[in-house]
Amino acid sequence: MKKIRTEKMEKAFRMGIAAFENGLKCVPAADSVLMEMTTIKGVPFFETVRNKKYDYERKENLAAVKAWAQGWTFANIGAGA
Repeated sequence: MKKIRTEKMEKAFRMGIAAFENGLKCVPAADSVLMEMTTIKGVPFFETVRNKKYDYERKENLAAVKAWAQGWTFANIGAGA
């Protein structure tokens, strides 16, 4: 089964790589640009995670945060090679 990657996920992946290259730790919540990108209608990311009202956006934002962590990890593994 092929995974679908959204534009937001691709951007978050690249942001994770950039975060690693800038010396940030693998903490997506510390990336203010990512947290702003995952805000839904003024509601912060962490509040939308618990709120079923924004179901589609919530799932997309969770996928973006995971993609950020994957990008950071990808860059970290590549740096060790």
